[in-house]
Amino acid sequence: MNKKKFQSILFDVACASMACDGRIDKSELDMLKDISENSTYFQGIDFSKKINEFKINAEKNLSKALDTIFESIKISKFDSIQELLILEVSLRIIYADVKIDPNEVDLVKKIRACLKIDDQYIIKRFGRIEFLIDKNYDFNSYKAISKSDYDKTSLENLYFHNSNDKK
Repeated sequence: MNKKKFQSILFDVACASMACDGRIDKSELDMLKDISENSTYFQGIDFSKKINEFKINAEKNLSKALDTIFESIKISKFDSIQELLILEVSLRIIYADVKIDPNEVDLVKKIRACLKIDDQYIIKRFGRIEFLIDKNYDFNSYKAISKSDYDKTSLENLYFHNSNDKK
């Protein structure tokens, strides 16, 4: 898989992981910054542009924005390392605020269902996290938050925090 395409999908997963519960906690933003600054995962990505794209799509229809990300994951040909990185970034962000919302669990389940990697690799990498091992997750049971529940202010904060800040 092309590195830039993978980075783009990975960044979309990070944004989805922050927004899926309807609010973006400062600790989630801090985790995204930490991942960006201490790894090459998002090297060369235009944060302002990518965040703005996600913000626009999420404000229109969060469920559709998430479905687009899931479809990108499903049709992409990732290697095992890339699939583990997708899960790692999502988990690091949803665990950042120490409050695991059911929508965050559903998001990770749906991401997992889109990946081809064997459960044994996931268990070796992350330990036994029950909701990660449910590869047969029913996509139809996923319930994204409604637009009325969605906190747009949080996405605006995400945009501004990342467009000018660097540690």
